[in-house]
Amino acid sequence: MDYTQAQIEAIFHGRGPALILAVPGAGKTTVLLARLAQLIENGEDPKRMLTITFSKAASLDMKERFQKLFPKLPPPFFLTIHALCFQIIRKFDPQASSYQVLSGPLYSLANDIFRKAFQKNFHRLPNDDQKEAFFQDLGRAKNLQISFEAYSQDDHCQSPNFPSLARDYEREKARHKVIDFDDMMVLALNLLEKESVRKRVQGAFDWIQVDEGQDTSKLQMSVIYKLLKERNLLIVADDDQSIYAFRGARPQKLKDYDRDYRPKKYYLEDNFRSTDHIISLSKDFIAQNKDRFPKSMEGHGEPGLPVQVIQTRRAKDQYAFIKDQVSPGKKAAILYRNTVSSMGLVNAFAEEDFAIRSREVKFFHHPIILDLLHFMALAENPKDAQAMGAIYYKMKGYLSKKMLAHLGQEGGNVFRAMASTPGLKDFQRQQVYDLQKDFTHLASLEVPEKLYFILEDLDYKAYLDYFHKKWSTSLDQLYLIYDQVIALSKDCRDLAAFQGKVSYLKRKILDAPSKADLTFSTIHGVKGLEFDQVFVLDLVEGSFPSLQSMDQPSLYEEERRLFYVAMTRAKEELYLLSPRQAYSIPTRKSPFLRELEDLI
Repeated sequence: MDYTQAQIEAIFHGRGPALILAVPGAGKTTVLLARLAQLIENGEDPKRMLTITFSKAASLDMKERFQKLFPKLPPPFFLTIHALCFQIIRKFDPQASSYQVLSGPLYSLANDIFRKAFQKNFHRLPNDDQKEAFFQDLGRAKNLQISFEAYSQDDHCQSPNFPSLARDYEREKARHKVIDFDDMMVLALNLLEKESVRKRVQGAFDWIQVDEGQDTSKLQMSVIYKLLKERNLLIVADDDQSIYAFRGARPQKLKDYDRDYRPKKYYLEDNFRSTDHIISLSKDFIAQNKDRFPKSMEGHGEPGLPVQVIQTRRAKDQYAFIKDQVSPGKKAAILYRNTVSSMGLVNAFAEEDFAIRSREVKFFHHPIILDLLHFMALAENPKDAQAMGAIYYKMKGYLSKKMLAHLGQEGGNVFRAMASTPGLKDFQRQQVYDLQKDFTHLASLEVPEKLYFILEDLDYKAYLDYFHKKWSTSLDQLYLIYDQVIALSKDCRDLAAFQGKVSYLKRKILDAPSKADLTFSTIHGVKGLEFDQVFVLDLVEGSFPSLQSMDQPSLYEEERRLFYVAMTRAKEELYLLSPRQAYSIPTRKSPFLRELEDLI
């Protein structure tokens, strides 16, 4: 196999700490495997070599590639950090046999424990977004190795009353004797603090390599450092691709390693993946970040097609453009910042063959969609008190909690019950009757017209503006979602037809294969992968970069790194798409697009 001079120097690194800084498409995995092979060929014991990977899939892939490239050599160990920690726990923790890991069927137990803790703190059940936010906060706090109280002051914390909620959850989890993947690392690190355990574990490996070092958290690095008997640690990383701050990963950890261990640095700056146009633009774009190791990225004389910045009139027009551009026989990926962007995409490509990297359907539970279902349900059944309870404050008319409480006592037709609330003034009673007429009219419309009527005539758009301000959510993003729901509702005459369409699309996602020529994915989901053609959707201001990042330099730099990851997945063609309108509201291009247009 032919190697560049830079690769050869990294492959033949001997003892002592090292840091390989590798740009996308630089062949870093090949270098890691070749280094292991040359060590074995020079008499080192493969059983004393450990390569720590970011995921189980990466671990299996590296093992298979090593055996394929070097079939005559005995393989070393390839493990995820979690698998390694679990082995330490099983060997040295006397209580190991009593632990159950929260995975597979036990996920439902974690959900039950969380619901119990949430209900204790807030006297109500959580919704899906609150559950997801809590588990993300909990994992990040542990990976940052900070107290729950300290984490509650972090800009990333999304969970109200997080310290109390987290303590109650952890207490109940301990009672059930269950641990999650982050607990594995915490328990293993506690064991490694004991000198007797640390000496035995350190004696197991002479050579340690860490892949995707930019994605390791403070907790993970603390475990890795405890494994070292000598400083034979080689980390391969690209700080420009550090995109897991929500898991506690920070590129600053690489700077800390550079400061504390003074590793020999190797730069793999040859991109063998992409054309020169893509490489040049990506390199200039990421160079705008301040908190990074300075490095270049070089191509190999294949200019290829220029990067295309495409503006369409509406979100749905992006899909028509993509259908015209996708080339048979080529591997293509359609990428998005937010999972909700896949809703319109799946609807538009429902009859096509596609793979989807994350077969989840949580965007069908987005608050906007749930609200619209409640509006339509109440129109069809004016006795649906539950639907009214979900939306009474999200439309015109100033319906009050007092009216809702009276509805709970009266039952029957919700409008008549609310209008009979004692103490109402005549104009308030008239507003309720006017709403009743509106909902009667709403029931007579087909679904697309219903959606327009809800937004305009029932003034749901005022609630969207409130939602946008309260949760710092891009208003353009909310209207993009609304646009997608309208497109999804095409040809649906009534609520039952719309619900049937939603069920059909859910099934399409859940049954989609993991591999096909056309792939749909979040950008996080394709890290490490490459495609002939890449299309990036919905590049509007406030959506990508996120609205929350606009005033926070560290978050803004992470958003830039995420955009860079999307760009560098492309081998031959890169298309960056932005709709001019969301619903009927003009949008602004993403600031990143405006930057790129200046660079092109």
